[in-house]
Amino acid sequence: MGAYAKILRAHPFIDGNLRAGIAALNAGLVMFGLDIVTFKDLERHDELLAIAFVGDVGKHDPYRPLAQHIAEIIRDSQSA
Repeated sequence: MGAYAKILRAHPFIDGNLRAGIAALNAGLVMFGLDIVTFKDLERHDELLAIAFVGDVGKHDPYRPLAQHIAEIIRDSQSA
Protein backbone atom coordinates (compact mmCIF):
# COMPACT_ATOMS: atom_id res chain seq x y z
CA MET A 1 0.00 0.00 0.00
CA GLY A 2 2.91 2.28 0.68
CA ALA A 3 4.08 1.97 -2.93
CA TYR A 4 0.60 2.93 -4.15
CA ALA A 5 0.61 6.11 -2.07
CA LYS A 6 4.20 6.89 -3.04
CA ILE A 7 3.36 6.65 -6.74
CA LEU A 8 0.50 9.09 -6.24
CA ARG A 9 2.64 11.42 -4.16
CA ALA A 10 5.43 11.47 -6.74
CA HIS A 11 2.86 12.52 -9.36
CA PRO A 12 5.05 11.27 -12.23
CA PHE A 13 2.63 11.98 -15.06
CA ILE A 14 1.00 15.15 -16.33
CA ASP A 15 -2.37 13.41 -16.23
CA GLY A 16 -3.69 10.04 -15.12
CA ASN A 17 -1.73 9.56 -11.91
CA LEU A 18 -4.67 8.17 -9.94
CA ARG A 19 -5.63 5.81 -12.77
CA ALA A 20 -2.02 4.62 -13.10
CA GLY A 21 -1.71 4.20 -9.33
CA ILE A 22 -4.91 2.19 -9.07
CA ALA A 23 -3.85 0.03 -12.03
CA ALA A 24 -0.50 -0.66 -10.31
CA LEU A 25 -2.25 -1.38 -6.99
CA ASN A 26 -4.67 -3.80 -8.62
CA ALA A 27 -1.89 -5.52 -10.58
CA GLY A 28 -0.06 -6.10 -7.30
CA LEU A 29 -3.19 -7.42 -5.61
CA VAL A 30 -3.88 -9.83 -8.48
CA MET A 31 -0.29 -11.10 -8.28
CA PHE A 32 -1.03 -12.13 -4.69
CA GLY A 33 -4.32 -13.77 -5.66
CA LEU A 34 -6.46 -11.00 -4.14
CA ASP A 35 -9.47 -9.25 -5.60
CA ILE A 36 -9.02 -5.90 -7.28
CA VAL A 37 -10.36 -2.85 -5.48
CA THR A 38 -12.79 -0.18 -6.58
CA PHE A 39 -12.89 2.93 -4.42
CA LYS A 40 -16.58 3.78 -4.16
CA ASP A 41 -16.02 6.46 -1.50
CA LEU A 42 -13.36 8.68 -3.09
CA GLU A 43 -13.71 11.24 -0.31
CA ARG A 44 -12.65 8.63 2.28
CA HIS A 45 -9.87 7.44 -0.05
CA ASP A 46 -8.58 11.00 -0.37
CA GLU A 47 -8.68 11.54 3.42
CA LEU A 48 -6.61 8.41 4.01
CA LEU A 49 -4.25 9.26 1.18
CA ALA A 50 -3.70 12.71 2.72
CA ILE A 51 -2.75 11.05 6.02
CA ALA A 52 -0.24 8.90 4.15
CA PHE A 53 1.15 11.92 2.28
CA VAL A 54 1.55 14.17 5.29
CA GLY A 55 2.32 11.52 7.82
CA ASP A 56 1.56 12.11 11.45
CA VAL A 57 4.28 12.69 13.98
CA GLY A 58 2.29 10.64 16.49
CA LYS A 59 1.89 7.70 14.14
CA HIS A 60 4.71 5.38 13.13
CA ASP A 61 2.96 4.10 10.02
CA PRO A 62 0.96 6.78 8.20
CA TYR A 63 0.10 4.26 5.46
CA ARG A 64 -1.73 1.91 7.84
CA PRO A 65 -5.18 3.60 7.68
CA LEU A 66 -5.14 3.46 3.87
CA ALA A 67 -3.95 -0.16 3.93
CA GLN A 68 -6.71 -1.10 6.37
CA HIS A 69 -9.30 0.60 4.16
CA ILE A 70 -8.10 -1.33 1.12
CA ALA A 71 -8.14 -4.58 3.14
CA GLU A 72 -11.76 -3.84 4.15
CA ILE A 73 -12.73 -3.34 0.50
CA ILE A 74 -11.12 -6.68 -0.39
CA ARG A 75 -12.85 -8.48 2.50
CA ASP A 76 -16.21 -6.97 1.57
CA SER A 77 -15.81 -8.05 -2.05
CA GLN A 78 -14.97 -11.61 -1.01
CA SER A 79 -18.01 -11.89 1.23
CA ALA A 80 -20.42 -10.53 -1.38
